[in-house]
Amino acid sequence: MKLLSSLSPRIGRVLPGGGWFTLALCALLAGLEVAGRSATSDVHDGLAACLLLAAGAAVALRHKHNPLPWVRKLGALGRAAAERCAWLRYDHGIDLRGTPPLPRGTPALATVAVLLFVLWGALAAGLWALFPDGWRAVSFYSSYTLYLVALLGLWGALLTVTFFGVFVPVAVVDRWLKDWLGETDRRGAELALVVGYAVLVSGIAWVVPPAAVLALCLLVALGALAVDLPRGTDGPALLWR
Repeated sequence: MKLLSSLSPRIGRVLPGGGWFTLALCALLAGLEVAGRSATSDVHDGLAACLLLAAGAAVALRHKHNPLPWVRKLGALGRAAAERCAWLRYDHGIDLRGTPPLPRGTPALATVAVLLFVLWGALAAGLWALFPDGWRAVSFYSSYTLYLVALLGLWGALLTVTFFGVFVPVAVVDRWLKDWLGETDRRGAELALVVGYAVLVSGIAWVVPPAAVLALCLLVALGALAVDLPRGTDGPALLWR
């Protein structure tokens, strides 16, 4: 008993600070990798993604109360990478001087975003062609955890696009109804239009193949690029710095 009592204060020092928590996290990720090889549906991927999010939340809470060295190092690497990408950030405003005219152009951020979207569309089309039964086969030849991270990013992007895809048309319709109906009660008309819009979009998503949607997105992007091209020199100049 005396031997156990003398050793017990030293048991927690076998690993460095946060070592046991990190070891448990590694065991969880290893178990996720093994169990993920048997995933056969989006339900399994969703449950695994929820478990991965819970692990991330646990890491954040643990680091907040007792900082983890490897999280601190990852944060430093992330800040260094953000500083290297500082050239993508920009300020904007109206040039009140007018003269001499400044050179016209598009911010680097817009150009990089367009290129990323084009590359993402090409990659998505290629993956759909290579894996017609779903992208889950990618996880069998790589890392299931990385596949879940990519899947969470995709789901988050889809939710964001869905939110704006609903909010923007509803805002436009609300403005039209306000100009048309004035200050009268517009809730009934708005509800009918929103439900009709949801049914229309759901029908298109159900019937139209993804390749056609990607082609439409490409056409819209090219149209937006054509509209964005600078024309003339009159009017206030909008500065991008």
